[in-house]
Amino acid sequence: MLTYLKRCQGMIEICKRGNIISSHQFKNLGDCELFCRKTISKPYQELIQLLLDKDPQKRPNMKEVLMHPLIKQQIVTVIQKMSNQDQIRVIRDQVQSQYSSLEYSLKNSSMGPLEQSEAAINMVEPQDIKQDESKEEEDAELVSQSQNYDQQLQPQDELTQYENFSKIYYHFVERELDQFLQLIRNNGHAKLAEAALLHGLQISRLNKMSHKDKIIKHLVFEGVVGDRLSLNKGIYWGQCEGEVRDGYGLVYCISYNNNPRLFECQWDRGRPVNGRVILIVDNEWQKYEGAFDHEYLRTGTGNIQGEDGELYEGEWNRAEMHGRGKSVGADGRSYEGEFKDNKSHGQGRYTLPDGTYLEGQWEDDKQIGVHMQFNKDGRLMALLTYKGGQLVNVEDIE
Repeated sequence: MLTYLKRCQGMIEICKRGNIISSHQFKNLGDCELFCRKTISKPYQELIQLLLDKDPQKRPNMKEVLMHPLIKQQIVTVIQKMSNQDQIRVIRDQVQSQYSSLEYSLKNSSMGPLEQSEAAINMVEPQDIKQDESKEEEDAELVSQSQNYDQQLQPQDELTQYENFSKIYYHFVERELDQFLQLIRNNGHAKLAEAALLHGLQISRLNKMSHKDKIIKHLVFEGVVGDRLSLNKGIYWGQCEGEVRDGYGLVYCISYNNNPRLFECQWDRGRPVNGRVILIVDNEWQKYEGAFDHEYLRTGTGNIQGEDGELYEGEWNRAEMHGRGKSVGADGRSYEGEFKDNKSHGQGRYTLPDGTYLEGQWEDDKQIGVHMQFNKDGRLMALLTYKGGQLVNVEDIE
């Protein structure tokens, strides 16, 4: 990028000396609007506009340019393409040292025009590879201090090793997904990682669901404390606005009752909107896909299925089946109709594995009143009368 800009500057000087453009025309260039090709992504357009601002006082200095995430990422990319590991370590240490001095210099001086520019809002620095001891202790928790929580994540050096690979991208990268899943496995939750892969977690889907021009980072997930669901601190990998989850991304965490979870969601200012969550309960996976509320509870329309074959698809309210839906048991029995507070409640159809079914009213998961019994071909066979869930009369239909 800098080489390109120098070439542009050089071309202008050549044009002036060779009278290809007159001094009058050159002066009028300041009245022209900068035009960028549509094939250039928005972040790069913003960087070009910033570097070529008409007002020299508003242009960033070299220190500020080097702190731009796009420039940083290019340096990282060059290092990643090297094959000599000893060389990589030396250069990485030099780069870290250089950026540390730059950050210190910028923090202790006026940020100048760059800080005032609109583009600076989106300039997010990568995670520091080396953190101070107090920050390490804070992030090492990644779990609640609740007495109900016994299973801890691996020591902080495991997380630090993982964060060494945390770079800034504008798209999801296969290598980072592999490292994210390996961290889950290393914390004793290989079943969760394999369940995620089983249900289609892959780079192509992440990039398909993601928004353009949003930075992808690793952040510490702060956890959730609620009356229905509480989650310990964990790790987020996905799109961000500043230091806030915004866009598409993954959260790995553990609930207070020791069930590991992996959220794959669209996020809006830190909160899940819709997507999926996979959790492990009694060493079996469960997968929910649908809408969430701000407390991470199933609310709206969605479906859940278990490794044992049970499933429900329909409406939810605060993690409970509520509204219209259909539930299917592991043995093939099903109920389709109205639900209230996680129970069959209202008009519904109850179908047996052999295809025969009953239609009637339900109250608190119990059959009430007269239910019509049909065979699998839909022919009415009998009228069954229930009281409080108990069958009290049968009237056959000839």
